[in-house]
Amino acid sequence: LQFAEKYDIDRIVLVAPYNTLKRAVSLRSEILALLMPAQIDNVSIIKTLLLRSNPPEIVIIHGTEDKSLPVQMARELFNIDTEMITYHEIPQGGHINILTTHRDLVFHSLLGIKGIRKASKQAGLLR
Repeated sequence: LQFAEKYDIDRIVLVAPYNTLKRAVSLRSEILALLMPAQIDNVSIIKTLLLRSNPPEIVIIHGTEDKSLPVQMARELFNIDTEMITYHEIPQGGHINILTTHRDLVFHSLLGIKGIRKASKQAGLLR
């Protein structure tokens, strides 16, 4: 997302994203989160990107069983604009295994293959 802030891009695919870095770090250590010198706020970045005259397509893919970054973080990002963001929630998907168990979804999203939204909705992966 930080790259997209600086450059005009067509598509962003976020796999198991966090809402803010501080909140993600605080899941492991409140002290470390307090000491962090920098804050990356994906909520603010996405809101800014969607205000562009030609905003990028944004796809979020997250597993429901992610123990590293809770799926609620991805849901929060999706809820920024449910019309402009495509969200795929993978039942029983973990933080890493969705890259292998749903490899086609990830690659099709990266490539912008048409029909992935319809196929995902039929498979029950799209909110």
